[in-house]
Amino acid sequence: MLSRAERLPLGESCLVPVLQIEDLIGLKVQAATNDPARAPGDWSDIFRLVIHAADSGRPLEWGLVADYLAIFGCDPRLTELKALYERHLGSRETATAAAEPRPRAVPAASRRSGAADEPVPSPSGAVGASFSPSASLLSGRGQTLEAVSLGAALGGRVVRC
Repeated sequence: MLSRAERLPLGESCLVPVLQIEDLIGLKVQAATNDPARAPGDWSDIFRLVIHAADSGRPLEWGLVADYLAIFGCDPRLTELKALYERHLGSRETATAAAEPRPRAVPAASRRSGAADEPVPSPSGAVGASFSPSASLLSGRGQTLEAVSLGAALGGRVVRC
């Protein structure tokens, strides 16, 4: 996992290993398996990671994802994840071909109190009303995925360089 991690600068004198999406998926599968109470949130995060990869046009190493799923007895979910990826990759290509600007999400701070966050698609395409806080980091652009990766790589600890 760490040998595949990309080293990104944090400040001027520190390089931080950032896990690949496939490795984050593997860690989330492990977490979901080890604690069934948190499984819905972890699977929501996994779906968000797959959607992010498709939306950004990043190919996934499905063999690696399959290995992680097999380790934890979740092999049947590979088909779901691939279908989710293909569905979002296809919608990305359709949106690009239509050249329509994508609507921007309203920042949480500007929403009225009690408003629901952006819904999370399930593997079947249905939409739910909630998602885990770490998944919400993926809704932005740029380095938000790296922030999720950094949190996973560091076990949630703050590192000072």
